[in-house]
Amino acid sequence: AAIGGNDGARGRVDTPVEEEEDQQSQVWKVTVQPNDQLCLALTFSPVELGEHYFEFPVKAAGGQGEVPDGLRRVVHAKALRPRLLFGTTTLDFKTKVVSSGMQSVASQLELSLQNADDYPLEWKIDD
Repeated sequence: AAIGGNDGARGRVDTPVEEEEDQQSQVWKVTVQPNDQLCLALTFSPVELGEHYFEFPVKAAGGQGEVPDGLRRVVHAKALRPRLLFGTTTLDFKTKVVSSGMQSVASQLELSLQNADDYPLEWKIDD
């Protein structure tokens, strides 16, 4: 799980602290002033379908490893099978120069969509 701060937060997110146990995670030192709040965006990228439960990864600074009961939270997430598959996750139109007074040239890229559901899918594209 990755955690990101919200720009409107009043808490302070400092630089990452080295994490020895897991090379893929980062530990951040966060300071929240009394009676203030810090809004976070939690990103969960499951690799297996199904329900997932894990304790929110937070520790009190200077603590002895135990998380105080007031900070303990269990996160529940459900990984579903995708209904619509995209042939690629990125469509890169490269850099385009638009000059005033000149006719622009349209760029086109192809995108394949695959229905991975057991039923027909319908959607509309906004203009």
